[in-house]
Amino acid sequence: GAITVEDVRDSIEKLRADKIIESVIANGHVVKVKSNKREVLFYTDNDPSFRINPKFIDSWRKISVEHLTNEQISGFIDQKGHYSLTTNAPKQLKLQKPLKRGCQGLATVKHNQHIADQLKDYSNSINKK
Repeated sequence: GAITVEDVRDSIEKLRADKIIESVIANGHVVKVKSNKREVLFYTDNDPSFRINPKFIDSWRKISVEHLTNEQISGFIDQKGHYSLTTNAPKQLKLQKPLKRGCQGLATVKHNQHIADQLKDYSNSINKK
C-alpha cells in the first residue's frame, strides 16, 4: 500500500510529520517516490518470505533492453499477450501530426460586379497627350 505525503501532513502537524517521514525513510521502512507531481510513501518489506531461484536472477540481469524503443517494447508485450503489464502503466500520448494544407491561393476580391454591365473597357484605347 501507499499513502501520499500530503495525507500524512494533513493528519499530523506538518513539522512533526516531516520529522517522522524522514526518520522512517532513514530506517529503510518507507520509500518516497514522486508520482504525478505528488510525493507518495511506499512501505518496503525488507524480509521477503519467498525465495527466488538464483538462475532466474542471473537471467534477469543478463537481459538488456536499452537498445529497444518504447514502441518495440509495447509491441512485444502486445504480441505475447501480457496485457496486465500495460493496464497500470502510464499511457503513451500520441501526438497528432500537423495537417498539411494544400496550396491555397488567395481569394481575389472581384470589385464592381454589381455594375459589370455599365463598365466600359478602355484597355485598347490609346491615351495621347
